[in-house]
Amino acid sequence: MVERAEDKLAVLLHLIGESAAEKVLAQMRPDRAAALRTRSAALDGQAVPVRRREEILADFDRLFQFAARGRGPRLRIAGEEPEENSEGGQDSSGTNWEPFEPGDDPEEDLQQLTPHQIALALETEHPRTAAIVLKHLSSEQAAAVLRSLPEEQRQSAVVEFSETMTDNQNLIRQVLRATVRTALRKPPAAEKEVDSVQRIADMLRVSEKTDRKPLLEALQSRNPEAAALVQEKLYDFKDIESLDNRVLQRVLSEVDVSTLALASVGASESLMDKIMDNLSKRARETLKDEMEFQSTANGDAVAGARKSIVQILARVDQEGG
Repeated sequence: MVERAEDKLAVLLHLIGESAAEKVLAQMRPDRAAALRTRSAALDGQAVPVRRREEILADFDRLFQFAARGRGPRLRIAGEEPEENSEGGQDSSGTNWEPFEPGDDPEEDLQQLTPHQIALALETEHPRTAAIVLKHLSSEQAAAVLRSLPEEQRQSAVVEFSETMTDNQNLIRQVLRATVRTALRKPPAAEKEVDSVQRIADMLRVSEKTDRKPLLEALQSRNPEAAALVQEKLYDFKDIESLDNRVLQRVLSEVDVSTLALASVGASESLMDKIMDNLSKRARETLKDEMEFQSTANGDAVAGARKSIVQILARVDQEGG
């Protein structure tokens, strides 16, 4: 005898504890939540057989893996044929997507859409509609769609997915067709965010120094926070190799030997040659001794030392060396 979904849910709510159960129930319709709360309370004081408990937990573990992680098999209803190993659906990046005209089979059309298009089509739909669509996607594609949905709708869709859904094929086909029509009007992938700070830094790096300074000053006056971020990306510790010797000597004169030794951990041979060539004989020997002492420093410490030197480099460069 096949155990009813409501009975399984009641057992699960009983097993996960009152606090966690109430969070789940809050996502359901009030009447259904009340009924499940009553079923779960009836189990108080009763021991759930180990085998039954493990079977129920395994069922819901597969569902939660599908919803949250995008891995694992899609839950199948009784009598449904197992899925093939190959996951259907479009590449989530949308790179190779091509427009198409809807055919007679809306489920087949659905597989030709990208997760991003489907998610956009479902954004304003009822969670039950989203659950119907998700049920007709591969596990991989459905998980990608879920990741693109707003958090609240994502949770509601998962709750609806766990409920018994309509088997009215005409209604299901109408839902899928409507989703396909809406999704085809959506872009196949999200627009890539432009890192404006990195773009500004890249442009300034190839600009003449005489042009760079007033641009940075203008940015500093209008948006100090952005200017600071640009400064961090504008200069790099490796830039030392291309510095004029006079400029490098001024930078090194402001850096203590411990910081310089720490920043030198893992540096290239050519960069170290540049640094050593611009130090006095005594300073070179001191730096070598300190480098042996700092050789086991961790990456964060090295990055911090390099950042402090880069800040000095940026200031010296903007002051005109």
